Amino acid sequence: MGRHKVTVIGAGNVGATTAQRIVEAGLADVVLIDIVEGLPQGKALDLAEAAGEPRSIAENLEELAAAEAAAGHAARGVTLFGASRALRDNIGAPAPEADLARFSAAMDHAAAVLGDAAFSEAHAAGRALSVQQAVALARSGAPSVPLAPAKAAARLATETQ
Repeated sequence: MGRHKVTVIGAGNVGATTAQRIVEAGLADVVLIDIVEGLPQGKALDLAEAAGEPRSIAENLEELAAAEAAAGHAARGVTLFGASRALRDNIGAPAPEADLARFSAAMDHAAAVLGDAAFSEAHAAGRALSVQQAVALARSGAPSVPLAPAKAAARLATETQ
């Protein structure tokens, strides 16, 4: 029989603690859902890091990257995608086929916003991060790479539209 899956609705303190206890006990895989964009992904990243599961860390970095790209934070999203790709390459665990189209669409959108040079720079910066640095970036909310003033102004204009 396959592994059980539990969905926890609400990723606040109670939901996150419930999810943590389920994961720690090895009872089931947990899916966190919340109306606040990025909150369940961030909590899931915390759980994956605490459990020391690199595949789960990569998955959560990808989910956060897609959320960042969708929210208009293209450079940050691409940097997180780069970090996830490096981690996946390191552990030999490619992204699931079911997620590839969604992640590719997010990266294509980010590439269109950033342009080729800035996209490549952000992706390379992400690939160069350690797992700990990538997780810290995912938690920080800070821009992924410093941009020249003209690029920063263009990025700000795109992100506020």
